[in-house]
Amino acid sequence: MQQQMNRWFVIRLVVTGLSCLSGLQGDAFALSPSAPSGMAWRVFGIVFAVVLIGGSYSFGGAYRTKGVTTDWIKPSWYQNPFQSRSQPLQFFHLVTVCAIAEGVGALLRALTKAHFERFPAPGIPLGFGLGGWIALRLCVKIFHRKHGASDTGSEHRG
Repeated sequence: MQQQMNRWFVIRLVVTGLSCLSGLQGDAFALSPSAPSGMAWRVFGIVFAVVLIGGSYSFGGAYRTKGVTTDWIKPSWYQNPFQSRSQPLQFFHLVTVCAIAEGVGALLRALTKAHFERFPAPGIPLGFGLGGWIALRLCVKIFHRKHGASDTGSEHRG
């Protein structure tokens, strides 16, 4: 039985692919060549930690607020990500996946340009994406069932 292709899956896939292409093409978040050695890894670590901690507190706090999260659906590639007020997990999931894709694209670009003397730093988008994605996953695993949030989005499919 062949399942019909979901339009939100296609839209998310296209947006993620465009983010990866953006990372492959540009140096928007690259540090200056005159930056001290190892600075890019420190920036990655700081961005990762800030987003991980901030995202955990933000979503953890929202899950603890009574009545706010009862209609939230677990992040899914098949849900509409543009309902940021009623389904913030869907939107944040798309943003973090796109940031990871852009960071991976930038990392691939840096690897192809490098002389292989040193491994290139992953950059700000990858730090943001990984920190946010881990925070999102942790909060869903810890709080989702406890607060009566929905596991499936059959009633919210669009």
